[in-house]
Amino acid sequence: MTPKNPQVPTAIRETISASHTEKLTDRLEEAECLFLRFRGPADHTLPGVSRMRACPAGGWLLEGKENFWIPRLPVARRLDDQGHILEETAAPVSGLALDGSGLTLSLAPPEGFVADLAVWRLTPQLQQELTDLTPIEIQPYFLWGSHTRYSRPADLYLHLIHGWVYENRASWPKYWKICSENDAHALYVLFSGLARTTGKILYQLFKRQLLLAVLGRQADDGGWYHGEWTDGMESHFRLHTSALHLLLDAYQETPDAAIAKGLQRGTEFLLQRADRLDCGLWFLHDSLELTDASMHQSPFQWLPCRAFGKSVGNMLVLNSHWDTTVAVDRGAGLLEEAAWREAAAEANRATETVLAATPANWLYRLVFGLIALSFLPTEQAATLPLWRRALKRLGWKYLIPRFHRLKCRFPRLVMPGGYLDRALCLKGISTAYQAINVMDLVRLQARFPQLKLRSYIDDAVAFTYRSGLWQRWSEDERTRYAYGFWAEVLHRLCLLDPDPALRSWLAGTMAKLEELELGQPPGLLGGDRERGITGPSNLDLHKLPPGIRIADLSTPAGVEYLLLGVGKEPVRLNAEVLGTELAWTDPEGRPRGPEFSLQPGQWVVGR
Repeated sequence: MTPKNPQVPTAIRETISASHTEKLTDRLEEAECLFLRFRGPADHTLPGVSRMRACPAGGWLLEGKENFWIPRLPVARRLDDQGHILEETAAPVSGLALDGSGLTLSLAPPEGFVADLAVWRLTPQLQQELTDLTPIEIQPYFLWGSHTRYSRPADLYLHLIHGWVYENRASWPKYWKICSENDAHALYVLFSGLARTTGKILYQLFKRQLLLAVLGRQADDGGWYHGEWTDGMESHFRLHTSALHLLLDAYQETPDAAIAKGLQRGTEFLLQRADRLDCGLWFLHDSLELTDASMHQSPFQWLPCRAFGKSVGNMLVLNSHWDTTVAVDRGAGLLEEAAWREAAAEANRATETVLAATPANWLYRLVFGLIALSFLPTEQAATLPLWRRALKRLGWKYLIPRFHRLKCRFPRLVMPGGYLDRALCLKGISTAYQAINVMDLVRLQARFPQLKLRSYIDDAVAFTYRSGLWQRWSEDERTRYAYGFWAEVLHRLCLLDPDPALRSWLAGTMAKLEELELGQPPGLLGGDRERGITGPSNLDLHKLPPGIRIADLSTPAGVEYLLLGVGKEPVRLNAEVLGTELAWTDPEGRPRGPEFSLQPGQWVVGR
């Protein structure tokens, strides 16, 4: 795939190719970031450099008459023609010379590999910002796409590789690294939050790089393609829609024709591929669903059916449908597209019909009741009497592998008790998707207050705790990522509801994320423009000491923050850190302040 050179306000990308070197430069006001790709033995000189030292932001600072930042050591990568990363290893440095003219780096990638290196040319302000980091900048954050952690500025370049954003993991079933607009959006929201809390230009420049990366990867037909499952570069619409959310955030900040064009083409791409149900419009999960023939390339086992008048290949996946509905309606409002608004309304009619479907209730109560025994934490399951353990075995061994047959025969996705199944036609049950489904349903409710979705949300939240599913997620490394989305569920519910129980559950989930070393999700810093909050933070968050995690619960109705103590030692807080404008209370509503300590696991709310 050929790199593109998009241009947006105060940022432009340029590409220059030579025999053994490809140079891709993001020009960002007075600074610039150069991506170097060596396809054979080559040198590169950074002029004016006389010394180098480790950088607190990660990587190395090269200083002298000119100042540079190398976020990460060069990496050798084996790529295919579509840009998948098939293999990675440390790139051998064949020479490193520091003399009066600067620093010269010589690389010789192995046969069949390229060697990648990113280099920033710094302004004095950026150099200072990279050196002077506050605790909130170097705590771990959870990324929605790859489920990996970001912990400091250099970690951006685990994802931003030669101008494209990748997942920082090898994806099943091909186990290659794919481009991911989902991670790009998560990083964009994170940097929006860090820009609000620190006031640093660094994070604004990072956001512009991500914007260039997303626009530069959009195909001529308006789509973003990934090829996670096949060699045919199928498009995964959740990732595609994440690109739209990033562009929507960027357009809200700075309306621009290039961003609007990307939004227009990307949204029409999805609308042209939506499925027409008897009850409305359904946005698909991926491009393989467009035909039953292409669905046979999918790595999943599935069952063809025509429930709700859908096409055979449509798996009726909930989360991608809801996420796309929100994006289409956001775009309709920003770009004044009446047809998009109607498409979102049709999608909501389909959602209401599918959620309301409860056929064969007695049968589902019996079957799903047995399946739900598998959601119990191991310790609790071990205390079940022998006959119930036998029923639990019946559920996971025989009923779960056949459950999709029941759903296609009697179509429903809301289970008795409140569990939201991921899809109609797919074999198996993905318990971690309970968190993702509820998160997207809460987002849908926030976007469309007129929809009566709260009962489904409340039942799903109650089921997650009552069934033991919340505890069960931590027992399997494959499902632990669910806590990153569950924290977003509770955070977004707190924006809609003053219920103290929601804040208690949010604090407990944030503590669980720390325990499992997953990091806090990016939305908690308050930088997500979907929620409608703009402007600087009302609290000087950069003054908070290490050992504190924060959730910004502010809405147009008022300012609110939740602070959680983490680590092993109590953290002392005073008016110098917290200011005097907020009144702080503990979980029982008792006043705290003006000075107090937070023990690990303790939390307070300031309003």
